[in-house]
Amino acid sequence: MLRPGRFDRILEVPIPDKEARHEILKIHTSRKPLDNDVDINKLVDLTDGYTGADITATVNAAAMSAIKEQVTSMNEKKIMTNEENAEKQANKLRISMRHFELALQKILKKTPTNTNLNLPKSKGGTWG
Repeated sequence: MLRPGRFDRILEVPIPDKEARHEILKIHTSRKPLDNDVDINKLVDLTDGYTGADITATVNAAAMSAIKEQVTSMNEKKIMTNEENAEKQANKLRISMRHFELALQKILKKTPTNTNLNLPKSKGGTWG
C-alpha cells in the first residue's frame, strides 16, 4: 500500500533480457559446485520472463535441493557424520541440471498474470 510521504519515487525495474539473465546466472552460480551437465545457456532460455530475484531464488532452490538429496542419501546409507566424512561428502556435492529443473517448477516467473499488486484505486484525487 502506498501512502503519501512514504515513498517519493517509484522505480520500475524491467525484466532482464537474455544477456542480463546470463550475467545474473554467472554471478549466482560462480561459487556453487555445478555438475558437468548444467547448461547455463539453457538456463538462460528457461528463465525468460524471470526477474533477477526469481533467478537468484531458482539458483538457491537448486542448491538446497542438491543438499537435501545428499543428506537424505547419507541418512539412508547411514554414513557416519564425523568431521572427516562430512568433508568428503561436502566435496561430492554437485548441483545438477535436474536440481535446476526442480527449482524452476517451484519458482514461478512474475508475470502480470501471476503477480497481484493491490494498488489503491484512484478516484480522481489523491490517495490517502
